[in-house]
Amino acid sequence: MKPRTLYLDPRVGPSKKTRRSHDLTEPLRREGLTVVSALLESADVAFLGSDGQRIGIEIKTIGDFYTSFRSGRLAGHQVRALLRDYDRRYLIIEGIWRPMPNGQIGIRRGRLWVTSWFRGAHGLRFEEMDGHLLTLEERAGISGWRRSMGQGETVKFIKSIYHWWTDKAYTRHRSHLVFHREVDPALLSKPTLRKLWAKELPGVGWDRATAIAQHFPSAQALALADERTWRGITGIGRTLAQRIVAAIEQEGHGKI
Repeated sequence: MKPRTLYLDPRVGPSKKTRRSHDLTEPLRREGLTVVSALLESADVAFLGSDGQRIGIEIKTIGDFYTSFRSGRLAGHQVRALLRDYDRRYLIIEGIWRPMPNGQIGIRRGRLWVTSWFRGAHGLRFEEMDGHLLTLEERAGISGWRRSMGQGETVKFIKSIYHWWTDKAYTRHRSHLVFHREVDPALLSKPTLRKLWAKELPGVGWDRATAIAQHFPSAQALALADERTWRGITGIGRTLAQRIVAAIEQEGHGKI
């Protein structure tokens, strides 16, 4: 596979109602992606990530997912091939479904919700479907699955997955490392480092942080203060001073 290229398998699935993957060629190109038709041994869509990772995306209708899971074709053949050929594997399922009052899966047909939308599907329970999908994620190596309402949403999912893997290196995805910082609604200006540090200390909060920031001339002085110094600040007694000093000392010996 070549970098910056999306490979799309043109072959038709086992059912005439199954999404023809080549139908996605022009919609994906309109999204600005370079699409090449290729016979893939597994997956419907494949590409290389920025660090050379092999990414495979399997696309199914909910009916095809059901029959392939029941027959063993999905777990016994397709998933194994995906594990063999790709470093990360995704599954997109096209269809609109919901749990019905009797626990079965209902599929949207026009304005109606039906539970027997094709031969052999009657009796499929929502929990059973959910369990199959969880097993694929947790035990079978599928990186994640998406529920798509149709071709347009499928195209958007493929585009999102493609850009996540190709726009930058894997290790540069760091949004999960963002810290939550509670903001004092009374602040009219950016708080000092002393106040931000103080606010994070056990039992302090924004109210006591103001007094602490006014007491210490620098953040370094705050970090090096002993218990006696802390007890000299309004609103901080012996117990709280001991907790603060212990927390700072523990931080000094801790790991990132």
